[in-house]
Amino acid sequence: MEQAHRVAEIGVDEVALGFVALLEESQCDGCRKCLRSCNYGALIWVSADRMILIDPWACTGCGACVTACARQALSLQARG
Repeated sequence: MEQAHRVAEIGVDEVALGFVALLEESQCDGCRKCLRSCNYGALIWVSADRMILIDPWACTGCGACVTACARQALSLQARG
């Protein structure tokens, strides 16, 4: 939940330009809630690994997936 507050504090323009989603694989349980939250097609389900893959070119850094993840497996990282 702390990450969601961080997204709100930064503001949409800065998030969209300066951040990308990052997955902590050991925290992900494969629930796929993040997939449904992404409006940009930046999250791809890899069924063989039961894990998501993040397309950094499609990710806008909006933080919707971070908010959707109850296990805090996703975070935002500065691009660069």
